[in-house]
Amino acid sequence: MSFATRSFDFSAIAPAMQSYVDRRILAGVSSAVLSGQNLVHRHCCGWADIEHQIPLREDHLFRVFSNTKLITSMAIMLLFEDGLLKLDDPIEAYLPQLGARRVLLPGARDLSQTEAARSAITIRQLLTHTSGLSYGLLDHGSTLYKAYVERKVLNAFEPLSVLIDVLEDLPLSFHPGTAWEYSIASDVLARVVEVVSGDAFDIFLHAHIFSPLGMNDTSFG
Repeated sequence: MSFATRSFDFSAIAPAMQSYVDRRILAGVSSAVLSGQNLVHRHCCGWADIEHQIPLREDHLFRVFSNTKLITSMAIMLLFEDGLLKLDDPIEAYLPQLGARRVLLPGARDLSQTEAARSAITIRQLLTHTSGLSYGLLDHGSTLYKAYVERKVLNAFEPLSVLIDVLEDLPLSFHPGTAWEYSIASDVLARVVEVVSGDAFDIFLHAHIFSPLGMNDTSFG
């Protein structure tokens, strides 16, 4: 039997997804299965708006959360393909505020306990989360987490330019290129896209990714 004509049994998916709704773990679940590029199963259950009892439909829109990082990386690679930046360029070539980095010493209890970074952050390191930046999201007990929260690094109501200004005085959690940590690096890359292209991030994504791909229901906010 060829892969294209193989039969599938998805009978277990609907009750499994419904169980999340019934147990009030999720208000609604929209699931889909691809075989290669073929959509072979999709299912919706629960609510798009539980307070107003609006059932979830296949055409409801969702926030894609960290999938935004993939799209941001695509935007950077488009600029790379156009010769507008190089992957090993130091970040200060585009964002001077992030040059001359300091690195928090192991076991540091306050932000003054730092040493000079051994090297600059590069575009490649931002793409691979090896820049030394943190998130203020995952390690609640750390000195850097507290600083990210106090400085409101994750502030969705401020433009990306303000984010870079806030990061200017904050140290890195490790020397660039020496470790891996899920971080706010993609937000920094989004600002690089703005600086290099001259467009606001949402405008660049629409013009160069969403519109060419016919992703008419997708936008950045």
